[in-house]
Formats: sequence, C-alpha cells, structure tokens
Amino acid sequence: MYDISNQELITELHGEHAHIAFKEARRRLGLSFNELADAFRLDERTLRRWEAGDRQVPQSVLILIELCLLLPDVCEYLGIDAQPLA
Repeated sequence: MYDISNQELITELHGEHAHIAFKEARRRLGLSFNELADAFRLDERTLRRWEAGDRQVPQSVLILIELCLLLPDVCEYLGIDAQPLA
C-alpha cells in the first residue's frame, strides 16, 4: 500500500511502476478486481495483465482513473459504484 497522496499516485501512474500504482488506484477507489473489470467492460485477463505489468495500461483508462481519484463524482456519472477510501 502506498503512503502517498492521490496527486502523487497520479504521477506514479505515468512512471516506471505504473502497474503498481494502477492497482493501488483501484484499491483507493474501493473497487474489487471484478468490479473494475465490469465497470470498464474489460476482459479480466486484460486487467490481470495490466496489474501484473505485462501490458501497458492505455492512456484513456489512466485518464479515467485519474479523474475518478480527483473527482469522485466522475465515477458516479460513469455509472461506476466506487467507494473511495478516505
């Protein structure tokens, strides 16, 4: 678990260990692996590869995750039942 702010986590999403930051962002949004896969209409294998670092997370997905971290209302607007951790 990262002990950094959401803003720092967003910076990490574009760094060398983006897959670790991506998994932490999912956790901070209060979404299980399956919930995120369903919300973004992803095949679970794809999400598993992203979180393992086997594949790069597309920029469009990173932007949506960033928006959800910064503006929780975005998740609601998108129909994602996120429960951000305090």
